[in-house]
Amino acid sequence: MKKGIILNLKRFKILDYVTHNKIIIFLCILFVTGMILSVTALSNENKLIDSAKSFLNEYILLHSNDKFFKKFITIFIRYIFVLIFYYFLGASMFGVVAIPFLTLWQGIWFGALTSQLYSTYGIYGVAFNAIILIPPTAIFVICCFIAAKHSIDYSLLVAKLTLPQAKPIILFNNFKKYCSTYLIITGVVIVTVLLEIVLNLFFLKFFNF
Repeated sequence: MKKGIILNLKRFKILDYVTHNKIIIFLCILFVTGMILSVTALSNENKLIDSAKSFLNEYILLHSNDKFFKKFITIFIRYIFVLIFYYFLGASMFGVVAIPFLTLWQGIWFGALTSQLYSTYGIYGVAFNAIILIPPTAIFVICCFIAAKHSIDYSLLVAKLTLPQAKPIILFNNFKKYCSTYLIITGVVIVTVLLEIVLNLFFLKFFNF
């Protein structure tokens, strides 16, 4: 038998990476599943379609007419509202169950938005999605994955305290770390808001919506 190069997966530590990031990988799978559901099984759901249309109209109107401060506040509230859900779910024992559903719903929503852009504006919608919508959305989704991962971890810690014969745990340091993580994520979200404004400022004029 000819000698060949044996690819050793352990050398690349792929299994270690999967083990240490299994929650985030699981959330990524849920998000993609939501997108697939949105463009297949839920593609004719009227409420979802109407909601996506309404969001797109408001989005274009906001970036076309409003001043910088109003844009910043409106977009920041939109982003931070989702993170608040993750934060409070993670601070309870129900977060372990509820957070995956929230991630799935985000995938469904983004899938509906992308699908609506394509069906309404064709190639212009695809370009708009790629140039303007995806960059800040991708950053925000990554922030959500990180937030969700920490929320699930903290929620599991809270849930353990309710188990019979559970050892007493002082949660102060864990909660402090939990809040610090969300403060850092909020800082990244502020940068994401600015990126969305700048992209629309430079490129929205090229789309005749």
